[in-house]
Amino acid sequence: MNISVIITTYNQPRWLNLVLLGYVCQEDQDFEIVVADDGSDERTAAVIAKMRNTYGLKIEHIWHEDRGYRRSVILNKATLAARSDYLIYTDGDCIPRSDFVCWHKKLARKEHFLSAGHIPLPLEMSYRLTEEDIIKKRINSISWLLNNGLPFNRRVLRLIQNPGIVQLMNRLTISKATWNLGNVSTFKEYVLRVNGFDETLKYGGADREFGERLKNSGIFGIQIRYAAITFHLHHNRPYKTKEGIQRIKERRKEVIRRKITVTSTGINRHL
Repeated sequence: MNISVIITTYNQPRWLNLVLLGYVCQEDQDFEIVVADDGSDERTAAVIAKMRNTYGLKIEHIWHEDRGYRRSVILNKATLAARSDYLIYTDGDCIPRSDFVCWHKKLARKEHFLSAGHIPLPLEMSYRLTEEDIIKKRINSISWLLNNGLPFNRRVLRLIQNPGIVQLMNRLTISKATWNLGNVSTFKEYVLRVNGFDETLKYGGADREFGERLKNSGIFGIQIRYAAITFHLHHNRPYKTKEGIQRIKERRKEVIRRKITVTSTGINRHL
């Protein structure tokens, strides 16, 4: 199975640099990366060029002009650009653990999507992380993370790497599988089936609206929050508004009530 990893970003070159190093260190290297860039300046292009030239990462850089928050638009463009039949969606502030691609590939199932988890890193710890911490896979170690600022709480259980325990925990979790763009995957044909992401929706749950349409079309989620782990770097969200969140909540209710599967303002705009 061939895989494309679609990474969203906007003017976070320092974070993107660390994230892409996480893909340099993947145990399974049989994938391409498609960076869905919502209008970043030249610093992001420089990071991508470095990763291509220094580490040989296969990266397609899909960019459009900065005209405000248009993540759904660039995601649709990146989805069309992806050359693989299986797509992993994540963000440019989510560093993948070295077994990230392996788990998504291993657990992929027809007629389903995978809903995976993340470990939020505190602000100070996020800024202390170095390239060497990623390359030498220190970030894989539970003890190293705890000694360097990760709070000890129940989320630490997600860091267990024993395959048997991981599979057991995934089966036992009561958390619902939802489509959250930080760490999800499915077959490209299913994304196209529902016409991709609704380009009229801004920040505040547009990914969840997409997930509702997937479910309405017969594609259901599998919860793998203890398997394909990412480390979420801390950042602010200046684009977050109450109005935007409320609008998407109302839209989701409509999608569920009317069993809507296809958006009229989606990926078809770019065909």
